[in-house]
Amino acid sequence: MANYSSNYIRDFATLTAPLRDLTKKDVRFEWTQTHQTAFEKLKNTLAIAPCMSYFDKNKQTFVTVDASPVEISGIFSQKPRNGDVDSQQIIAYASRALTDTEKRYSQTEKEALAINSVPKAMTLQEIINATNADAALTALHDAIKTNKWDSPIVKPFKAVKNELTSTTHGVIL
Repeated sequence: MANYSSNYIRDFATLTAPLRDLTKKDVRFEWTQTHQTAFEKLKNTLAIAPCMSYFDKNKQTFVTVDASPVEISGIFSQKPRNGDVDSQQIIAYASRALTDTEKRYSQTEKEALAINSVPKAMTLQEIINATNADAALTALHDAIKTNKWDSPIVKPFKAVKNELTSTTHGVIL
């Protein structure tokens, strides 16, 4: 249940770090006050209704990331319609525990890891431009439209030709 709800719990990885430590290989299971405190905090967090909002495509959207000694996390939020500059409505939380190797990174490296863990969105125009600049995709678009699959550059795609289509802009789907 906790993992299922992790997207709605701020700093989930940090909150559950003591509990996860008990599940590591070659670690003796010993329940201490630290584990009990983490467990109680997790139970209380799961018991309250999260103050989350639905995504609104018309609102300004933000992705904020951070790194701690044990996790990288992110917040997906939007500015409310009332224009309050200092407040944001939370849409979703994301976090993951750092691996043992990542825990040895410098703080700057952890911050960079957090930044690079956020998916990057592309606009349709960026996809069109990248497709048009790629010789293989341009040739594939032509093969889909003309049904001519003789070119060596498109032969690897011939086996799945019935699963491919392209838009008028040349984007392969």
